Amino acid sequence: MSIISKVINYDVLPTKVADFLRDTPNWKLVAGGGLVLLGGYYAFFKDNSGLPGPRGYPIVGILPLLDKKAPHLSIYAMSEKYGDVCSLSFLSDDFVLVSGEKNIYDIYINKQDDFSNRLRNVRIATVLDGLMDITSMNDCEKFRDVKKLTMRSLKTYGEGMERVEDISTEVIGDFINFIAETKGKPLDISKKLKDVFGDIITSMVLNKRVSNTITQKFVHNYDRILTYTINPFTAIIEFFPWLKYFGNHTYKTLRNFVKLRNKLINPLVESAFKEYDPDDIKTAFQQIVFLMNQSKFDYNLRDMTAVVIVLIVAGFVTTSSTLYGLFPILMAHRHVEEKILQEISEVIGFDRSPKLSDKANMPYTEATILEAHRILSILPFSLPHQATRNTTLGGYNIKKGTTIWPNIWGLHHDKEIWGDPYNFRPERFLDKDGKVLSVEHRLRKCLLPFGAGRRVCLGKNMANNRLFLFLTTVLQRFKFQPEEGKTVLWDPKEMEYSVVLCQKPYKMSFLPRQS
Repeated sequence: MSIISKVINYDVLPTKVADFLRDTPNWKLVAGGGLVLLGGYYAFFKDNSGLPGPRGYPIVGILPLLDKKAPHLSIYAMSEKYGDVCSLSFLSDDFVLVSGEKNIYDIYINKQDDFSNRLRNVRIATVLDGLMDITSMNDCEKFRDVKKLTMRSLKTYGEGMERVEDISTEVIGDFINFIAETKGKPLDISKKLKDVFGDIITSMVLNKRVSNTITQKFVHNYDRILTYTINPFTAIIEFFPWLKYFGNHTYKTLRNFVKLRNKLINPLVESAFKEYDPDDIKTAFQQIVFLMNQSKFDYNLRDMTAVVIVLIVAGFVTTSSTLYGLFPILMAHRHVEEKILQEISEVIGFDRSPKLSDKANMPYTEATILEAHRILSILPFSLPHQATRNTTLGGYNIKKGTTIWPNIWGLHHDKEIWGDPYNFRPERFLDKDGKVLSVEHRLRKCLLPFGAGRRVCLGKNMANNRLFLFLTTVLQRFKFQPEEGKTVLWDPKEMEYSVVLCQKPYKMSFLPRQS
């Protein structure tokens, strides 16, 4: 019996892989493994960028240098030390971390043609399973077509439709009833918030309520799976992709999720597709189908499913985490809560539910949401971009194919821009007349929780509008109180890193306001 056969269980491997290992001499397998290690050392010692940055370690790069609970703060510290454009190595991948107002704006706007491709790695490819995902597509004519038709569909059959707003109000109303039944008992609403926003966006796209069981299973599993796809501590499969044939836990978890996702979402899309009538379009999804059928590109049902999945994920991931982080902030800044309540009293009153049309008349509430995006920076680093061609950035040469990581945390907490970046101050987004700053104002341009330009998040408007409706509806009816005997913790530097930054678990009470 060979040495290799003593340490490998061939029964758990695909037939072709098992046959390959049985038939390949030990010396070749060992030599192949040695070449992989040598490649790691070569990647470590070569200098192909000329960029400053931490040296890290052979093969694993900077992973041992990262704080497991707050890797974003470790990386932010590296940007402070090595400059606005620096090189980082994660296992098999080299990244260029980009900080600073001008550099980030170059990536998103001024030189977006140079930086509009996306990173595609083993984990992302495994989760996509062949789906046409607009968030990870490279910049091409088809990408722009999908984005255009999706945004057009949402604008026509999304926010502006009374039925869609009624659905949002209905779902939020269910949450109001849920917390009313707690009768002031402290509770952790993290999971409930994800359920609510998953329900809202699914209902919004399909224009009907979907089973809570389906949305809850999808939301909670997708939340967990996104952690696997972006967490540097699951990245070993990127350097050793063949580990998937040896029972790699990350790969197995991702594949199991794909099966569950297909089981949950495919029937919903298929059912919605059967209801499609080109002469009677009523929903955003039906409009997407209509426009895809009119396109010069050959789209299919899987492409339509991919768009639905992207919209659902865009609708719940950042929104629920932002609200979960905002509640402790409001409990620690009662004057902010009181000013929002004053706007509610003057604009909405207490006899009807808030509407999106109220938003234009409530600048302080909108400024509070903008400030929450800034100080929390739920997505501390933008989804990675890739250079489409040889170019320059910040005075450095950037090769085609280089992965670019915009440092949003650094931008949102830059003292030179904000003055007091760790103070929660909604007033910074208001002008001297109390109106929300124009989108052309420097501070608005430096607020990029959803990215900008060609790669801006599709869920931007949906997220901000849902945040407004949810926050005003809950504040209209309830006071917030921290759990008795507990200190309100809201420091963004203490948040935990997962798929996005998350406030540490806490409990709070909702006390009905007196009429």
